[in-house]
Amino acid sequence: MTALTLSDVLSRMGDGDDGHVGSEISYLKVDIAGAELDALPQMVSSGAVGRVRQIGVSFRTGPAYLAPTRQPVAFLRLVRAFQRMHTELGFRLVHYALDGCTERTEDPFKIRYTNFDAVWYRPDLELSPEEGERPQP
Repeated sequence: MTALTLSDVLSRMGDGDDGHVGSEISYLKVDIAGAELDALPQMVSSGAVGRVRQIGVSFRTGPAYLAPTRQPVAFLRLVRAFQRMHTELGFRLVHYALDGCTERTEDPFKIRYTNFDAVWYRPDLELSPEEGERPQP
């Protein structure tokens, strides 16, 4: 299976040569079973989230999704992506919650899951009226 980046998906959607590359996204939900630890930093560094107003991410960080030997590097990349989202792109963390599966051991392998959800909002992104959004006051 070939993985697609957000930039790939946006360029393949739509009628024109560039697809939806320049389109504004009101809400982007990212729930990709552990791959968000690589995908979110890539979306930030590529600029793919530059036209997103709000982004929600379900993080899966336990050993079922991320080998302990990869955790330090993956978490460092993730923290750097969070920092860039805030300082360079203007996103603000507006919600954080542990998932109901956190620290459950109900599976036969007794794997500890550490899941959490986070939502960021970007108040300064002005959506264009031609896209059907209300203009900013």
